[in-house]
Amino acid sequence: MAAAGKLIGDYIRILMFSYYAKALPWALEDIKNEIDPFTGCFVSKIPVTIVYLRFALKLASLFSNDHKSEQALEFFKVGTRRLHETIQAMTVDPNPLIEQFKKEKQGWSLFYDILDRAEEKMQTGDPFFSELKNKAASIIENCRIRFS
Repeated sequence: MAAAGKLIGDYIRILMFSYYAKALPWALEDIKNEIDPFTGCFVSKIPVTIVYLRFALKLASLFSNDHKSEQALEFFKVGTRRLHETIQAMTVDPNPLIEQFKKEKQGWSLFYDILDRAEEKMQTGDPFFSELKNKAASIIENCRIRFS
């Protein structure tokens, strides 16, 4: 069932990546082209149709093999539950990932604003930020892998 779980995970990735790409303020094709070949394969214009079709074809394949009917039934049970939950969550209007994108964008903007401010303070010799820089450098140094 590990392979089946991974396959269901791939179907969920198609849904999540596709709906997240649709939540972004750029053209879907531009996003897909930018992230191909790796995660781009999970972005689709018709993710629900693709997922249902792949799921149905895999089930048909498993049920057609007499030795895999038990595996097919388990795949069906797990897949329908997980896919239904994800499809229900993703297909509401408006796209729930639009708000998620806005929050993440705000978080990253804040992060970079803090880094800019810290850099300015270090350049002026602010003792707090100089000490912070030294502590960060020490932590990074302690994380290095050393070969003897």
